[in-house]
Amino acid sequence: MLLHRSFLPSEGRQTPQKLEDYAKLYASYTNLIQRQADMMRHNPEAMKNAYDRVAAEFAAEQLNAQNKLGTQEVLADLNEYARRCDINPNSFDE
Repeated sequence: MLLHRSFLPSEGRQTPQKLEDYAKLYASYTNLIQRQADMMRHNPEAMKNAYDRVAAEFAAEQLNAQNKLGTQEVLADLNEYARRCDINPNSFDE
C-alpha cells in the first residue's frame, strides 16, 4: 500500500494521532479487500460477469476519449477516480 506523505517519518517520530489515523486507514483498506475477496470466492460467476461489464464500459469510454486531454479534463478524471476509491462497494460492479 502506498502511504500518503503525511504518514512518512519526519525527524524520526510520528505523533500518536498520525499513527492512529494510519491504523484506521490500513484497517479500512484491509476490510475492503477482505470483503471483496470473500464475495469473489463465494460467487466467481457474478465476479466474472461484473468484470466483463465494467471492462466493456471502460473500453467504450476509451474509444470516445479525445487523444489529448486538457488540464480540466484530467482534473475531472482524477476527482472521479478519488470518488470511486471512497465508496463502500455493495456489488462487484462498484
